Amino acid sequence: MRMLWLFIAAAIAAAACSRHPFERFFANGERHLAARQYADAAIEFLNATRVAPGSVEAQMKLAEAYAAMGRTALAASAYERACSLGPSEPGPCLQAAAASLKAGLYETAAGQARGALAIDHDSFDAQLLLASALAGVGRFAEAEERLRATLATSSDSSRVYRALGDVQRMRGNAAAAQASLQRALDLDPSNVGARVSLSQVYLQTGRTALGAQELRNAIASDPNDVEANRAYATFLVESDKCEDAETYWQQVAANSTDTSGPIALADFYVWSHRPDAALRVLSEVPASRDGDGGVRTRLASLLYERGDKSEASALVDAVMAGDQTNVSAWLLKARIALDAGDRAAAREFTHEAMQLAPSDPAVRTMQARISEVQ
Repeated sequence: MRMLWLFIAAAIAAAACSRHPFERFFANGERHLAARQYADAAIEFLNATRVAPGSVEAQMKLAEAYAAMGRTALAASAYERACSLGPSEPGPCLQAAAASLKAGLYETAAGQARGALAIDHDSFDAQLLLASALAGVGRFAEAEERLRATLATSSDSSRVYRALGDVQRMRGNAAAAQASLQRALDLDPSNVGARVSLSQVYLQTGRTALGAQELRNAIASDPNDVEANRAYATFLVESDKCEDAETYWQQVAANSTDTSGPIALADFYVWSHRPDAALRVLSEVPASRDGDGGVRTRLASLLYERGDKSEASALVDAVMAGDQTNVSAWLLKARIALDAGDRAAAREFTHEAMQLAPSDPAVRTMQARISEVQ
């Protein structure tokens, strides 16, 4: 009997080893993804893309793993590669356009949205993404024209009116924006995004009470909505009602799909002179979620400001070991070096940051600080 089991085990192992490398990498990636082992999943899907560079599905799964890790730039690149491979359906290009929009890469997003439309001329989401991208580069008239054309065939007009209202608000046409956003809410009272946008119209035109009420209405409609909670928390801080804002920043942190929420809550605590609370929030974020090192870099900065210099230095070095493109980490290393009297190292670290983000004001500030010390 023992020999029979050994034979069966050997047969199973042989069958697994006989699978094509791509299938093996992809299956392993799927297993890790299901188990939320995102770093391991990314490695497997990356190997799959190396074996089969033309696989749209592998690029999409790689992007999904990177996004779950918080590696937004890498996720956007993987979505872009999936779109550039000429997929048979618009999904990859839509994902790529959404990621580019989030990163503020409007021209890139426009090209990707057009790629989705080339596959599906009637893609509703592609039309909205393209309009948003066009508005991002100031082509408001073209964006409005596209949205009005979409209204003629749309089965979800509320979303189109919300997008149209946003474009009109960006263009400075408050009356038209208010009318479009109110129309969106007439069609769908549960459109939280339209309520948030309408609140911004009211606030920007001095109608503070109406703006605040619309934000409260948005949160009442969906208490967990990140956009609504962030907008109301910001409004309360700007209105000098900081104690009331904490609850809403906590909702932002709890419901964000990336690490921007916990960082926003920590920044609120720092701003309100509660550094220990900020440290606690950042320390509770698992390293597996902090793919881009933003949380750990912010945590290292707070530790350094508190006087825990060795711990801060070790933490930022750990971030840099996994990612040499973290501008904030380079600048923190420069600050640590400058405070220690090592101006040469500070200049070197700032130069690295400058290569990555030459127009970043924080880089310019550090350069000026080094010059003052010299």
